[in-house]
Amino acid sequence: MLHEYRKKTTIKAEQFDGTDEMIKRYSIHVFNPNLAKNTFFLGINKLSIGDWIATGIDGEHWAISQEIFERTYERVD
Repeated sequence: MLHEYRKKTTIKAEQFDGTDEMIKRYSIHVFNPNLAKNTFFLGINKLSIGDWIATGIDGEHWAISQEIFERTYERVD
């Protein structure tokens, strides 16, 4: 579920779960060189399951690791 979070301005973010739906929604590139484990990229940034995908005020998307997200953002209800 998409929630709103606060820094100086608000962003929208959701946690990446690796589903095909999220891969399509954010145009994530999936590489699987060894057929053992997928590697995900959002633009040029590596993305792991559990990382957050943020959407900025201009509609841009970027990845934030779980650790950084928890230290930087708080949920706005």
